[in-house]
Amino acid sequence: MANTYLTRTVASTGDRTKATLSVWVKKSSNVEQFLFYNHESNTTNFRVRFDPDTIGVQTISGSSTVMHLNTSAKFRDPSAWYHIVIAIDSTQATDTNRVKIYVNGVQQTSLSASTYPPQNQNMAFNESSHVQYVGSQVSANYFNGIMSHYYWIDGTAYTPSTFGSTD
Repeated sequence: MANTYLTRTVASTGDRTKATLSVWVKKSSNVEQFLFYNHESNTTNFRVRFDPDTIGVQTISGSSTVMHLNTSAKFRDPSAWYHIVIAIDSTQATDTNRVKIYVNGVQQTSLSASTYPPQNQNMAFNESSHVQYVGSQVSANYFNGIMSHYYWIDGTAYTPSTFGSTD
């Protein structure tokens, strides 16, 4: 079981309404495991994870769930590479355009959970002095597999075509 991860403390506050995560992953097991976790406090955080075989994105603020999307599709194949893109733009007028999950270039529109953030919601990421974790939830739920081409982009919600193309 993996138990390594990376951290970054945000030096200055970035855009709290728009961001993109793009990463290639190959899972080794089907357990709950984190790709990204932004820890603001014990009760406020932003997370992207396998739960255990779906992909979930969530923002918690205090005792409230601000945003929670979970794919209905299952991602269980330990021999498969998955390109995951999470595009967030809470300034969008249409709620379903505020958070998008893409896997291998296909937007995941069949969701088992779909609580979208309010318009112009400041999300629990990119806040000065808060810690961002790559591959764990503080010191738990480590990512077990391989990650490649990991990008966290502050201030823009990109589509998968920004990171590559197929023909």
